[in-house]
Amino acid sequence: MTRTVLLFGISLAALLALLKWAEYSFFAKDLALEAYIGIVGLVFTALGGWIGWKEKWAEAGMTTEQINAKAEGYAKNMELYKNPVIMAGMTLMEILPVGLIITLISALILKRK
Repeated sequence: MTRTVLLFGISLAALLALLKWAEYSFFAKDLALEAYIGIVGLVFTALGGWIGWKEKWAEAGMTTEQINAKAEGYAKNMELYKNPVIMAGMTLMEILPVGLIITLISALILKRK
């Protein structure tokens, strides 16, 4: 009886090890693709940060009056955006063109059928 239990336990452990090995080899292939995608994402994030940094330094060449004028313009927009009516209008202006384009495309697709 002890020998049967031991043999059964060893065979289950070997089967479990085989399944874990198969899972690891399958997951490692998927992980390699995910790692590649992550590396590409990091590269593009770094590239975007570098471009933003370069543009910020290009703006540093502006005079103080120009920077203050820009800041005043941003402050006026922030004050306008606090009004709920203006905020709703701006939101509609952002979403409406995209919705119209999608509606027209889907209407053309459905018209062909």
